[in-house]
Amino acid sequence: MERGVRDLSDADLENPPTMGPERFPMENRILHVNRELIHHGAEISLLRDLYRWQDEPYLAERDLPALGDRASESYVPP
Repeated sequence: MERGVRDLSDADLENPPTMGPERFPMENRILHVNRELIHHGAEISLLRDLYRWQDEPYLAERDLPALGDRASESYVPP
């Protein structure tokens, strides 16, 4: 996608897409696609973390030594 966007001129970004019902400039579609990629990527990351957490909910305990003094601030034992 990045290569395709880089190849667009200013005039191309101001024109509506040639396909679909979109009446707005191409730049709106590009922004929308990027927002959707970020949004769905975040959802996938959350689901991945929740899936991992269900098998080992106290996985974060192994990171406590790395936190040092801050461990007591952020960790509440079960």
